[in-house]
Amino acid sequence: MRWQDIHFNHLSKTLSGFTIDVLVRNIGSGNNFKAYCYNNPRTHSGMQSTRDPFQEYLFAKKALNEMCNGRDIIAKFNSLFLFNAYFFDNEATNDLMYGLLSRLDFKVKAPLLAAVKEIQGV
Repeated sequence: MRWQDIHFNHLSKTLSGFTIDVLVRNIGSGNNFKAYCYNNPRTHSGMQSTRDPFQEYLFAKKALNEMCNGRDIIAKFNSLFLFNAYFFDNEATNDLMYGLLSRLDFKVKAPLLAAVKEIQGV
């Protein structure tokens, strides 16, 4: 139960605040990103009737692929394999998630990290 508490009450909340917007603002390449975001449908999410759970993941992946310094940003991340395996892999977390019907999805809970991991090809 302690692991579930840590995962759902602490880690998930922290990861939800770690978006590509925050990342770009912190590394100081905001001008390129602001121009990209202005024309992206993600900014008009209030117009959508339902929210796609993968919306943030797809946006982060598309932004990193299309930004001129996207590859530089991705290169700053070390391998995310162990992080994904320990916190989100179904086999590794099966015993820890005992009694819950939900499954952890890296793309929903940590969309930016999932996009970086996929682009890295790990």
